[in-house]
Amino acid sequence: LAASSERPEQLPYRQRDDFLSTAELSFYRVLVMALDGSHLVCPKVNLADIFFVARPNENQSYRNKIDRKHVDFLLLDPTTMKPIMGVELDDASHARRDRQDRDEFVDQVFEAAGLPLLRVRAAASYSPQTIADLVRQTISG
Repeated sequence: LAASSERPEQLPYRQRDDFLSTAELSFYRVLVMALDGSHLVCPKVNLADIFFVARPNENQSYRNKIDRKHVDFLLLDPTTMKPIMGVELDDASHARRDRQDRDEFVDQVFEAAGLPLLRVRAAASYSPQTIADLVRQTISG
């Protein structure tokens, strides 16, 4: 492995202090509690890490469309690490037209791949039981 000529302090990277927003962190905690170990919860997963594009040489534009998008939370089977479903936390920004177009596209991607997606409206608080019920209903179709 060749050593880079750039020294680490010269690179423009800095650690973010806001990996999850306050609302996302609050929901994450309730989601983990609601699932009670039945699923692993991964926050901010890139769609390109979940899905692949069939015939990539013919469909590069479809790859590009998922390349910079993520799902707020991905639930995984703790044994196989297989994705079980996505969860999107919809805050006030989801009322914007550009955001609605993005949300509709993400919904279509999940549907095309056969992976359930649960949308939860952001709130001041959540009931773990209600979230658990929503997850079960979404998984069972």
